[in-house]
Amino acid sequence: MKPLLQVLALLAITTQTPTYAADKENISLPFNEYNALKLLAKWKVSTVELPQYIDTDTNGVYGADHNHNHIRDDYEQMLLSTYHRPEYVVMGLLAAKKWDRLLDIYTRSLLVEDVDLAKGVFAESIAINRCYYHLQAVDNSLTSPVLAYFNTDERLQAKKSAEDNLLSVIGDQHNTLSFSNQPCTVFSTFLKTALSSEQPQDLNIVPDINY
Repeated sequence: MKPLLQVLALLAITTQTPTYAADKENISLPFNEYNALKLLAKWKVSTVELPQYIDTDTNGVYGADHNHNHIRDDYEQMLLSTYHRPEYVVMGLLAAKKWDRLLDIYTRSLLVEDVDLAKGVFAESIAINRCYYHLQAVDNSLTSPVLAYFNTDERLQAKKSAEDNLLSVIGDQHNTLSFSNQPCTVFSTFLKTALSSEQPQDLNIVPDINY
């Protein structure tokens, strides 16, 4: 079996729907509303902070950030208009900072040649997807913002290219990739780092590979 197919097979095994109490008001999220609001204030994310006019941004892979908070404007607007829980908005922001790194790999502003780093970046991306999948078992109104972030052909191609690059670096060690039964812990880890970091871009730390 080819390396990518083996990784996807492993992912299929580890993303079976867990058992949850069917009560989305009491859904167990990776952090609470208080800490979500702290990060929104720290990163200056609110409808008040948004630029006055925002169009769907198809300008290159990174897009425009006119309010200079290191989050693409149209994606930020989408999060604020779509998700009505601060925790969901913050999950989308934290996911975006990790997806930024895939764009960095694509544009070669980040060169990943170390196997452990490649495994960490890849595992984080998988953990984000799995967390949304698991939470949807309780709240079926929750959707992943991944297609809003990678919302053009160029951005989708950048994601695929970066992931192919990571798998190429990982090579025969794809068998050592491991995925936790609690994938949403990835977001609690992200938030802890984000709250202690000076700037949103500082979230790009060396990741843990055990997601």
